[in-house]
Amino acid sequence: MKYNLSILIADDESGIRDAMYTMMSIKFDTVYLAKDGEEAFAIYKEKKPDILILDNLMPKLTGLELTKKIRQIDSTTKIIMLTAHTDEIYLLDSIKLLLSDYVIKPLNSINFSKLLDSIVKELTNKDKIYLNDDYVWDKSCSSLTKYNNIIKLTQNEAKLLGMLSSKCTDTFNMDYVANYIWDDKILSNHTNSIRNLINKLHQKLTCEIIESIYGEGYKIIEK
Repeated sequence: MKYNLSILIADDESGIRDAMYTMMSIKFDTVYLAKDGEEAFAIYKEKKPDILILDNLMPKLTGLELTKKIRQIDSTTKIIMLTAHTDEIYLLDSIKLLLSDYVIKPLNSINFSKLLDSIVKELTNKDKIYLNDDYVWDKSCSSLTKYNNIIKLTQNEAKLLGMLSSKCTDTFNMDYVANYIWDDKILSNHTNSIRNLINKLHQKLTCEIIESIYGEGYKIIEK
C-alpha cells in the first residue's frame, strides 16, 4: 500500500540517496531528492513535502542548519534527522527543533520503516489513537475498535478514554479523573470508583490500555 504523501530525502552521498529513493518510492506517491541543504530548502519551499529526511552533514547547509531555517516559518512539518553523531549537544538541538526523530547511521531498515509508519499514522489519522494489541480509539466518534469490531462501552468508560486520549503523553491525577467522569459529585471513595471503572473496561479487552502510575495517576497506553 502506497501512502498518498510526499517525502524529501536530502543526502550528499548518491549511494544513500539512491537506496533511500528505492525504499521510499515503494511507500510514498511522491519522492523528492536533494544533494545538499540549499537544494533541499528550495524543494521544501516550492513543493512543501509532508516529511523530510535530512542528513546532518550535508554541504552548504547542514541538516540542523536547514531545520532551523524551516522551523522559523514552519513548526509542524515532520523532520527526521540522519547523523553519525551521538553527542549530547546534537540531541539537545534536535529536541529544541521538534524533530520527529534523530536516527543514528547506519540505519536499521526495520526500525526505520516502523518510524515512518508511525509518522504516517499521525499525519493521516489524527483522530485515531493506536493502542496495545491493535485496539484503536477514534476521538471523532468516541469509539473503541479492534480489527474494525466495535467494543461496547459504558458512558463513563467512553468519557474516561476520551479524557485520557485528549493528551496521550500526560498523566491525569485521580482527583481530575473523578471530577471529569462524575461531574464533581461527591464520591465516598473516588480511588476505588476509578479502579473499578478501569477494571471493568479491561475485562472487556485482551490487554490493558490504561496504565496506573503509582502516586501520579493514569495515562493511556499507545502502541
